[in-house]
Amino acid sequence: MLGIVLKLLGFKTLHLGTILFFDYLLMKKNIDKQKQRVNIARAVYYNADIVLLDDPLSAVDARVGRYLFTNCIQGALSKKTRLLVTHHLHYLPQVDYIIYMEDGEIAEQGTYEELMKDGKIFSKLIAEYGEAKSDEEVKKDKELKLDEKENKTDHKIILSKELMSKEEQYTGTVNNKIYLAYFKNAGGFLLIPTIILLLIMTQGTNVGTNLWLSFWTSNTFDLPKGLYIGVYCAWGAAEGIFGVLCGIVFSYCGVKAAKRLHNNAVKHVLRAPTNFFDTTPL
Repeated sequence: MLGIVLKLLGFKTLHLGTILFFDYLLMKKNIDKQKQRVNIARAVYYNADIVLLDDPLSAVDARVGRYLFTNCIQGALSKKTRLLVTHHLHYLPQVDYIIYMEDGEIAEQGTYEELMKDGKIFSKLIAEYGEAKSDEEVKKDKELKLDEKENKTDHKIILSKELMSKEEQYTGTVNNKIYLAYFKNAGGFLLIPTIILLLIMTQGTNVGTNLWLSFWTSNTFDLPKGLYIGVYCAWGAAEGIFGVLCGIVFSYCGVKAAKRLHNNAVKHVLRAPTNFFDTTPL
């Protein structure tokens, strides 16, 4: 993307030597968080007149990205010419000039206010992903920036209309809907009485085995020893059979429920619209 922008602006291919000679700094894309931060730090202390930033905030989370944009790109590099390639739309109201590209070509360009007034592709894109911050919010951000410099902290960021939406979280006891959804994926609601019946039979045969053993030791029914042994073995066999069946049902249904829930989650993520990946931190 950055290479396309440079070509459209009239620049030729940049090699390492030409970057140093013309005082340019090229930020590499698709690197891990630590390398990304190191490269951003290099952009600051290199003291270049023009800094090219190829989506440097993509490899960091929303909080770190906000901190880097506010304190580095807008702070330490504020007196430099900065060319920023990004898909983070919530930063666009704070840039000086915007070049919107589609399929490797410039579709629109101008200031944020001009592009929003035109009502073309860019403004529709902003409307789709959520409106950008108002002037009052920008003022609050500036006041927050001053407060961060005084207190040397970034824990008081106030953003009421962020592109990143707050994820829902449930705490406390598990909702009954969760249990119903689990049983539905495990094999249907007929599974509930089946499991209850197997548990009752397993415990019942266990109690019957112990109870018959007490009858045998006390010779309650005055029966032959062989009969006591036979009945006791029958109770033990029944207990073993129901125990094995109970284990098989639990194992089968547990794996089935986990597989269905996992496949359903993966399917929804893979079929999610593009704005899901733009508004959800990874």
